Formats: sequence, structure tokens, C-alpha cells
Amino acid sequence: MIKIPTDEISRLHREDFIWLIYFFIIGYNLYSNYLEETYIKTKDKYIRKKYKRINKKVLIVVFIIYLYFLIVSYDKCKELNNNLNTKRIINTYLSLLVSILFIIAGAISIYIAFSSELIDDEIGIN
Repeated sequence: MIKIPTDEISRLHREDFIWLIYFFIIGYNLYSNYLEETYIKTKDKYIRKKYKRINKKVLIVVFIIYLYFLIVSYDKCKELNNNLNTKRIINTYLSLLVSILFIIAGAISIYIAFSSELIDDEIGIN
């Protein structure tokens, strides 16, 4: 009988939940873009404040998701053993590097969002 690792199944269930969060983030960002368009047309400061608040919340949620994937990548690196082929080891460490870079990008995006209250320029989540 094949043993299915329950920790991998649990990880997949958490990632399913993350995909649902991304789905709601899409809707939230569409609403934010609608508010931003309304602000551009009306110059209503309340609307501007509202869409900027939404953008900050989204950035923080996405940052937390990036942190989760950083932890998963780090754990996978810790679990590596010398019996694996070199390509698998390199790819696992590259995945960790990508996660670190996403964290750095997320932190910079959050910094910009919170430090640019008076600036109309928006940063996107790319």
C-alpha cells in the first residue's frame, strides 16, 4: 500500500484556501480600480482614501501569503538530503530564493503604499 504523506495533503489544503483568498483579492482589486477611476473623475478625497486603504489591505494580505510560501520553501530546503540529484537540490534552493525576493518586493510595496499618502501614483501588484 502506498503511504500518502499527511503533511503534504495538509499543505495542499492550505494552498487551496490561499487560492480562494486570491479569488477574493481579485474582486477587491476590481472594486479598488473602480473607486480609483471614480476618484480620477470626481477628485473626491474620501473615494481616494477608500481605494488606497483597500490597496494597503491587499498588499498586507499578499505579503502574509508570501511569508507562508517562504516558510514552505525554507522547510523544503531543510528536508533535503544528499541522496537527491543535484538538479532537484538547486531547484529547491532557487524556489527559496524566489520566495525571499517576493518578500523583499512585498515589503517594498507596502513601504511605498504607506509612505506615499500624498502621491497620486499607484503601485501595482505584478
